[in-house]
Amino acid sequence: FNSYNVEITVPSGYLVWATGNWLNAETVLKKKFYDRYQQADTSDEVVHIISKNDLKKSDFLTKKRSHTYTYFVDSVPDFAFAIAPGYLWDAVSTMVDSSTRERTTLHVVYPESSLNGYKHIAAMGAKSVNHFSHEALQVSYPYSQVTIFNGGGGMEFPMMVNMRNKSPEDNLYTAMHELFHGYFPFYTGVNERKYAWLDEGLTCYLPIETEALINEKLVYSLQTYLDHYTMYAGNDQETTLMTPSLQTRGYSYYHQAYNKSTAAFAVLEHYLGRELFREGIRVFINNWKYKHPTGYDFIYTLQNTADEDLSWLINPWFFEHGWADLSLKDVKADSTMYRVEIDNAGGLPVPIRILVIPKQGDSYFITKNVDVWKGTQKVILNIPMEKPLKRIELGGLNIPDKVVENNYYFFSD
Repeated sequence: FNSYNVEITVPSGYLVWATGNWLNAETVLKKKFYDRYQQADTSDEVVHIISKNDLKKSDFLTKKRSHTYTYFVDSVPDFAFAIAPGYLWDAVSTMVDSSTRERTTLHVVYPESSLNGYKHIAAMGAKSVNHFSHEALQVSYPYSQVTIFNGGGGMEFPMMVNMRNKSPEDNLYTAMHELFHGYFPFYTGVNERKYAWLDEGLTCYLPIETEALINEKLVYSLQTYLDHYTMYAGNDQETTLMTPSLQTRGYSYYHQAYNKSTAAFAVLEHYLGRELFREGIRVFINNWKYKHPTGYDFIYTLQNTADEDLSWLINPWFFEHGWADLSLKDVKADSTMYRVEIDNAGGLPVPIRILVIPKQGDSYFITKNVDVWKGTQKVILNIPMEKPLKRIELGGLNIPDKVVENNYYFFSD
């Protein structure tokens, strides 16, 4: 982690946004625009620092042949900046810590051609940061300001986001994802090149509920990630999560970093429960902020927080080769009970959900938590023979399963 004191000199007419706090905004912006810039730091409503009308006049900077922008920031792992002439500029702030009243200001800058895709990003981005801080993670956003810059691609930097312009909902998803990277890898100092599953995985998984609340057209649900995971699970390019990411390439990297990691975190949270799982994440952040934790530090922190040996679940998902695939192996019946044998064909523990469909009457579910797989690869479930059954179905929404063809059993008439 470093301190940066940076001066960037550009020709007149060019604006600069960068990692850190802008120290000389008052000497660069004309008073009307500087007042708007300051207003945004305490405003819950979006302030249009540079509007479409302002762009037409192009009179928002003090009259000089060049301008030097000065930035200072402490305790960040990197520095980034963006330069553009004539960008629209929206800004808004949100309270991220109710006890200290600290706020984070979100700046969103983009060309007029991107107005349709970006006009709601400031408001929705601020709601996202607020939800991260108070609900999804309950850890105050670590930076006083952050800028989303419409450049290209989608990439996070400390206090900066560079992203393309696509549909409004895709832009919002990308913005939320990159904003969450403020925690991982930057605040915690995670080595994202070695432990991409910890960096990208947590950044995919934890904000899912935030996007579900804020984005009208959900881009990535948990099921989307699980579908991507099961598509490639168990093939010869799949690595364990603890394989150093820098040793992977192409889809092996993408699968490990984004999809398998999200599936693993979903199973962990299903077992531990939302509050205990996220308390483990909070302890990890508080213990390792401004340091450089490894994947092992994360696992040990989670185990210590749970006060439980999780090796039966951690080892298969993080250290061993396997995939998520349960199958209905056999069904036998006696005079009182159906005995359903479920085989863990892929080796990775996942929850059990069975839909029981009688020939007459209402269907119902039988569920078992993932710990039913402790020490075994076969589970027998007993279903009372109260009514003749039509069929049973294994699996369902938000439970990863590589092969679904072996999840059905049909009873004879």
